Parts: sequence; structure tokens; C-alpha cells
Amino acid sequence: ALQKLMELQADTARLLEEGAQGELLEREIPTQLLQQGDLLRVLPGERVPADGVVKHGESMLDEAMVTGESMPVRKVVGSEVTGGTSNTS
Repeated sequence: ALQKLMELQADTARLLEEGAQGELLEREIPTQLLQQGDLLRVLPGERVPADGVVKHGESMLDEAMVTGESMPVRKVVGSEVTGGTSNTS
């Protein structure tokens, strides 16, 4: 069971950083380089790379492999998300 959970983890993450002009820049990094406080973007069809909290937007996540819930769960600003779950929208 633990091996199956490990296989759910994303290999990379979309890290958002503030540029020199205050704009948000996106770059893909290995998940091993993630640090607490990093701001990430998870596109539809991608797996959430790490546990965290939604800071912007909303989406539906498939948490079936983690919680057993068969229906996607709505996540909004302030919602906790679990690494390995899948963004369905």
C-alpha cells in the first residue's frame, strides 16, 4: 500500500516566483527541491506535488487513492490539499 502511495507523487512541480517587475514567473522544478512556503500552480490533469493549502482559485481534486472518496472534492482558497491527488478541473 505504501508503494502505491509513493507512485502517486509528482516528479516535478510548477513553482511560481515573483520577477523583477513584480510579475509571476513559472518554472518547473523537481519535487525534491520544494520548500515550505513555495507557491505552486497545478493545472487540470496534473497531480498535486505536495501537501499544501489553496492560495488562489478553485478546482476539483480526485482524492480516491488517498481517502477512498469516489467523487472529486471541491477545493477553494483555504482548503488543504494532499500531495498525489489529481486536479480534475
